Amino acid sequence: MTGPTVVQLQPDEIEPMRSAMRDVQVSIADYHRRTAGFIADPDDYTTPVRSAVAFIQKLNDVMRTELATPDYRILFEARLARGDHGARTIEAFRYVRNVGQHLLHPVVPEPDAVFGNNLGLGFRTSSHWRGVPPDVHVLLHEPTRALKPHYDQLVACRPTLEPLLDACQFFAEICPELVHRDETGEWTGFPLRVQWGTMDRIHPDEPIHTFADRVGSEDALRRWLDARPPGGDFRWIAAKVTTSTDEYLCGLTFRDGVAYLGFSESLAQVEQDIGAGYRYWHGVPTGNLAVAGEITDRTGASFTPVSTTRDVAEWATSAAQGKLGGADYCHWQGPGYWEGAIRRAMDLNVRRGERLNAWYPIWR
Repeated sequence: MTGPTVVQLQPDEIEPMRSAMRDVQVSIADYHRRTAGFIADPDDYTTPVRSAVAFIQKLNDVMRTELATPDYRILFEARLARGDHGARTIEAFRYVRNVGQHLLHPVVPEPDAVFGNNLGLGFRTSSHWRGVPPDVHVLLHEPTRALKPHYDQLVACRPTLEPLLDACQFFAEICPELVHRDETGEWTGFPLRVQWGTMDRIHPDEPIHTFADRVGSEDALRRWLDARPPGGDFRWIAAKVTTSTDEYLCGLTFRDGVAYLGFSESLAQVEQDIGAGYRYWHGVPTGNLAVAGEITDRTGASFTPVSTTRDVAEWATSAAQGKLGGADYCHWQGPGYWEGAIRRAMDLNVRRGERLNAWYPIWR
């Protein structure tokens, strides 16, 4: 007889625990927002990092000691015993929490590098986790000192965001009900905004990228992107373009009535998305879409927002499976524009940004 593979929360536990998970998610998103642009003072972003660590450990403590079922504790210990990456990351953050609480020596990130350019793609400041000095470590109680290998191997010197996302991924795997989601079903606070030119993870569900197996990592990421619904509230189809290799549908992805990013998908992928419940719309844009002037956010990134002037259901028709083929057409820009978009989306980072709808302004 096999034991449980995930934790099932009791009805009265779901909302409090999901609220606690929301604190973790929002703190991570706050860190990412505060690293937008050039950051001269690390204190600008260490507070949300400390908050994220505290919330991760609060959630872990409550799950281990206060749930009606012992499944979390049993599953956690079993994963830890076999060297599970996620369980060890949680133990690493327990070490971080204890160092900060008992010795008043906060373990916080320090600046690493700035990524970006002046071509409208914006900048972001990267940071990494500091090591813990030996003279600090030796002052800890033995149970906490025993946690240091987890910290050294899974957190220390790594980019700040990576282990935080690993912790979220672990909680979601061991208890899927924990994840706090918005009205579209997406993780609250995610995706984080993509930084063009880098492949930093921007979503807790995103497969971990391994430099040792770059091809395998890219294949896994593409499979994950194809299998999940697109980001945003809906997509409007502006054109159908047939290339020498496939038929594509192209257009704009909207969230809260505004689009900052386009998309280009194979006809088969759009059919699959619609089958999964995602909404695509057909409709003539004249009088129904408004293009604003270029705007620039705090990172130096440039955007040209396109807004719907009224509810999409008032001027467009919901796209249906099996009725997306036929002759090519174009209602927006021109065929050459969308042919270029299709070529650009062959790049994995562009594909990822479009699929997650992960390009949007960061104001403050």
